[in-house]
Amino acid sequence: MSIGVQPTEFHIETDTPDALCPELQLTRDAVTKRLGRLEVDGGGTWQGRYSTVHDPAGLHGDSVHLVITDPSGKEQLTRDLPMRGESCATMAQAIALVVDSFFRDFGQSSFREGKEATPANEAAVTPVAPKPEAKAASQLPGQHTGTALVKSPAPPSRVPPRLGVALGGGYESVPSSAALALGGFAQLGPHLRWDLRAAVPAARASQVYGAATAKLFVLPVRLSIAYFTPLAAKMQLFLGPEFLTSFEQGSGTGVANGHSGWRESFGLGGRTGAVVRLGPGLALAANFSLEGVLAQTRQFLVVEQPVLEVSPVRASASIELWAAFFP
Repeated sequence: MSIGVQPTEFHIETDTPDALCPELQLTRDAVTKRLGRLEVDGGGTWQGRYSTVHDPAGLHGDSVHLVITDPSGKEQLTRDLPMRGESCATMAQAIALVVDSFFRDFGQSSFREGKEATPANEAAVTPVAPKPEAKAASQLPGQHTGTALVKSPAPPSRVPPRLGVALGGGYESVPSSAALALGGFAQLGPHLRWDLRAAVPAARASQVYGAATAKLFVLPVRLSIAYFTPLAAKMQLFLGPEFLTSFEQGSGTGVANGHSGWRESFGLGGRTGAVVRLGPGLALAANFSLEGVLAQTRQFLVVEQPVLEVSPVRASASIELWAAFFP
C-alpha cells in the first residue's frame, strides 16, 4: 500500500529573478529552514511564486507579490508584502513566514474535508502564527501534517535590533586633513538607526605665534540618530541630528617651559547621506556631517594669549563600508 503514496513537496520560484531582493536562493533557504518536511493528504507538488512589484508613483510603495498553488494548479493563497525599506533577508523571512502560516492553517481548514478552499486574497502584511496545540509536542520539530500543528516558537512581533560596524575614510575640516573613519551602529528597525563614529585625522592644525609654534590634534566623536527612507530598490537616503564631542590636544614648541594639554569641544548639528545595499548585511554609504561648536572646557594659551582658536564650524565627509554582524 505504501507504494501508492505520493510524497508532498513545496517549490518556491520567482518571476523577477533580476530584482535580487529577495534573492531566490536566500528565499529557498529561509522557506526550507522554517517549513521543514511537509506532509499533506494526497501528496503532490505545491508551488509558490513571488515577484517584486515597483510603485514609481509612491502611492502604495514597493511590495512582493506571493502566490501559492496546490498540486492541481489551483490558486490557494495570494499575499502582497510591503517592502518599506526592509532588508532582502527580512523579506525572505517574511515569505517563509507566510508559507509556514498557510500550511499550519491548511491543516485545520475545510479543504481537507473535501470542501472547496477559498483563496486568501486579503492584503495581510504580517501573518500571525497560531498558538501551538498541546498535542503537537509529540511530533518531530519542523514536521507538518494535514491534521496537526507543529510546536514551534511564534515569530517575533518586530525585527530585533541589528548591530554592526563601519569602516572608511574621508575628510575633516578641522584640522583640514584626510581622516580614517570607524564606528558602530544599532539598527532599531527598518527606518531608525543609532551611529557612534570616530575620525582620526592624518595631520594636525598649527599656528605660529612669534617664535612659538602651537599644534592641535583633534579626535572628533559623533553620536547620531538617522531616519532612513527608500530611494530605489537597493538605495536609501538618511537624515538626522548629531552630537559632537571633539577631544583636542594642544602643544607648543619654541617657548620656554612649553607643555601640552587636553580640552573637549561640544557641538550640535546634523548628518545626511545615501547608502547602497551590496548584499545581506553589507552596504556602502556616503556621509556628510555639519556641526557648530557650542562650548569648550578650556583655552590654550601662549604667553597669556589664546592660540589654536580654530573654526567653531566643523564639517566631515566620508565613504564607509557597513557590515551588520548580529543578529
